[in-house]
Amino acid sequence: MRKSSATIPNSFQEADLLFEVIVRKSIENDTSIEEERDSIYADFNMYTSMAHFVGKVLHIRPNEILDTWNVAELLVAYGEYGNQLADRNFEMWKSGDRKTASPPRYIVKFIGVKEMQDG
Repeated sequence: MRKSSATIPNSFQEADLLFEVIVRKSIENDTSIEEERDSIYADFNMYTSMAHFVGKVLHIRPNEILDTWNVAELLVAYGEYGNQLADRNFEMWKSGDRKTASPPRYIVKFIGVKEMQDG
């Protein structure tokens, strides 16, 4: 039966339990694609994904970020932490055998006012 909206867990423990149920049902082929689409993870959008990543780095709940930060703060934090991770991955790739495609150097490329004026 298709749900009209996703279930939103109140804690990490509830989210983990919900995830376990979804994974178990998927493995047992006991769930349909529609049910998976209606799961909590289907509600992730660009901002919730960024809040999840930043929350993981800072060890805080993503909802705390979404409730108290503005969009600019979230973008800058996501860009900074994402760029640090991308740079580490790029440097590891550069020092390796380079048989694979180059990973991105930046997740978010910050452009200064002077660069924008220069075109």
